[in-house]
Amino acid sequence: MRETFSTAVNFALRWETDKFTDKPSDPGGATKYGITLRTLHDLGLDIDKDGDVDVDDIKILSREDAVKIYLSEYWIKTGCDDLPYPLDWCVFDTAVLQGSGTPKIFLALTNEWKSFIIYRVRHMNQVAYNWLKKKRQDRANNIFGWINRAFDLFNTINMNQK
Repeated sequence: MRETFSTAVNFALRWETDKFTDKPSDPGGATKYGITLRTLHDLGLDIDKDGDVDVDDIKILSREDAVKIYLSEYWIKTGCDDLPYPLDWCVFDTAVLQGSGTPKIFLALTNEWKSFIIYRVRHMNQVAYNWLKKKRQDRANNIFGWINRAFDLFNTINMNQK
């Protein structure tokens, strides 16, 4: 694991709240630190050791638990250790936000970080458009934060490149 993981995970955690949320407009559902109940369920992580994986497990998820999940499920699974900086960071953050399959699509189109972020924003716009067509304004509103995050990622990397 490279030092980039530490930088990338700290960036992600700036955007992902340490408070439990379960907004109907969020397609991820019950979430804390950007980790969803579905992720915990898929991993079989019964954090409170009560025999099931449920909302109570998300509520007590620690930052350390979240970082471990980020490392195994988003950094390692998407092959970030094999990617050059800052593309590794872009792939990781996109996986956190949109699932580990989405960055693989963008990597098939480009191996340059600026283009990768452009594909990410275009994809988000398409997702928002599809939600609006389905009259899901509540979900489409989430896109503004996601696009701001992509621009923050771009600006943060760009400033570190100089």
